[in-house]
Amino acid sequence: IQRAIELKKKDPIMCYWCLYFTAKQGVAAKGGKETRPFLFAVLELLEKSTLASISDAVASDDAGSAYIESFALKLFNMADNEDRKSRATKSTAKKFLAAANFLELLSVFEVPDQTENEAKIRYFKWKAADIAKSI
Repeated sequence: IQRAIELKKKDPIMCYWCLYFTAKQGVAAKGGKETRPFLFAVLELLEKSTLASISDAVASDDAGSAYIESFALKLFNMADNEDRKSRATKSTAKKFLAAANFLELLSVFEVPDQTENEAKIRYFKWKAADIAKSI
């Protein structure tokens, strides 16, 4: 949800996928009565979205997964460049963590082998923690 809020105006497509991921996790968790209002609110936001009718990155799973992966890797590259130039800051660590969060969105798609993405996610999170410790 935090990432969706951050991206609401900057990148509505990524906002949509963040909300979709949240909804899918919520449905799978089968929470009690206390979680239902939250889940219904997220589902309502998704239903009201007009992105599905105007963007292939929302209407098509293939385009959506490619969009998400590209977005995550751009963010990773920004953080990685800062780190390689020895300019890593708290912001750099946050970028690595955000890139990992965005790659986790790919789990909503029926991809047979997620091991490559899982390895990237572990590395991105490790890098974020490593930088955070060294600051």
